[in-house]
Amino acid sequence: MTAVPITIRSTPRSVGAGAWRVAGVVAPFVIFFGGWQLLMAVGPHSLQTVLASPSTTVSYIAHNHSEMLTSLRTTAYEALIGYLVGNLAGFVLAFVLDSNRQVGHVGLALMVVAQSVPVIAFSAVFALWFGQGALPRILIATYICFFPMVLNVHRGLRSIDHIHNNLFKAFDASHVQTALFLRFPAVLPSVFTALKASAVLAVSGAIVGELFGAQYGLGPLLLAGIYYQSPPLLWSSIYLAAAISLTVFTTASVLQRRLAWW
Repeated sequence: MTAVPITIRSTPRSVGAGAWRVAGVVAPFVIFFGGWQLLMAVGPHSLQTVLASPSTTVSYIAHNHSEMLTSLRTTAYEALIGYLVGNLAGFVLAFVLDSNRQVGHVGLALMVVAQSVPVIAFSAVFALWFGQGALPRILIATYICFFPMVLNVHRGLRSIDHIHNNLFKAFDASHVQTALFLRFPAVLPSVFTALKASAVLAVSGAIVGELFGAQYGLGPLLLAGIYYQSPPLLWSSIYLAAAISLTVFTTASVLQRRLAWW
């Protein structure tokens, strides 16, 4: 018998499927902001005192781009540093708490108590302790990102099957090998869940910290929009804050699809 070679051809990704995926993401934004713009055009004039149409807000940002860019950079810097430090510290602490069940229970209980304290209270305390620089805002963003990472990773570690743990012990795997090849891959989806959740929390924490005497950032812009009763200024700061959160969230989602597809 003569062997017949079999050629396996990979099916190229459908261009239409990618277009539909992009449309599924863009369409809700188009519908939302289109409806908002229409509402401002046909709605009562009283809406102008509390809302600004998307076109008015974008125009305001464009005409005041220097001030807006400075505020955006300030808040983004504070939020991103706090985001990275808080999530990294939470990831490490989750492994520490998992190493001892009793210590883990006590540590989680203490963190729950700490998280029950309003963020605005810590903001005032940090501003009193560390002055009006960026450090208090970074600490608030760190604090607010810390707990979701600890909770998600700790839960992920507890969900690892005992059979897998016993298998690594049977092959006399070291603690480092077990952490690298079992525990870390097992909790990676939980890590990205926490990263996406804290994308919004970090920006909110930085802005709350800026409300206590900061000269630059989106927090002072929010206060100025309220004080001067300027809806375009108020909504411009909200748009920019949402842009930071959406960028971080999208980045974490893309990394999750590449690194934790299981």
